[in-house]
Amino acid sequence: MKHEIVWLAETDSTNLEVMRRFRAGAEEGLLVSADQQTAGRGRRGRTWVTPPGGNIAMSLLLKPEIVPDDAPQITLIAAMAVRQAVLRVTGVSGMIKWPNDITVDGKKITGILTEMELAGLKIGCVVVGIGINVNLTEYPPEVAKVASSLKLITGREWDRKEIVRAFLEEFDRYYDVFLQNGCTFAALRQEYDSMLVNCGREVLITEEGREICARAVGVDERGQLIVKLPDDSERHIYAGEVSVRGIYGYT
Repeated sequence: MKHEIVWLAETDSTNLEVMRRFRAGAEEGLLVSADQQTAGRGRRGRTWVTPPGGNIAMSLLLKPEIVPDDAPQITLIAAMAVRQAVLRVTGVSGMIKWPNDITVDGKKITGILTEMELAGLKIGCVVVGIGINVNLTEYPPEVAKVASSLKLITGREWDRKEIVRAFLEEFDRYYDVFLQNGCTFAALRQEYDSMLVNCGREVLITEEGREICARAVGVDERGQLIVKLPDDSERHIYAGEVSVRGIYGYT
């Protein structure tokens, strides 16, 4: 995929910026990265802190010919690409908390928010927004309990542009596999499961105000989490349906 990379000093949200550029005719493969976000967003309405000089805030424009229900698989592909890019550049071996958070020693260093715009019943575009905690070392107390950064982990600063470029290379590799296998996660399942911190562990599924304890088995060919319930039955969980976390903490 051909990529145009736009580096901004500041924006409200890189996802919003990419959406604006898509509506103005931007090509697939556009990536916008901002040094500072003033209105960054995460999953489930959370905010994502991007002060100047500290983190990576970037969004990638895609125009896949898939049905809307298959778009969440792209989020998992992005998580794999971030994990591998960080490993390549820094040597830090993170793990994925399903579906898309990258964690190190139980603390989050990456969040991903995927949004799409429809054109009738088809996808007009998919925007993959990614935040990576790179050189930031201070967080509000409530965030510090569950968040870390590459600098806190390694004790040194990292070149954010090098990580961004490595991400694009890794993403293209995984995305090509996805497209070549009928836009399914089938050929990526085994590698994803090897990166999945939840795999084989007990998890709490929060659904409609109630919690269910289950054991995570891995993902299926659509990227849904397979869990084994106490009655030994299996359930496949769609990423947008529920919240999944560890029994004794975030992971």
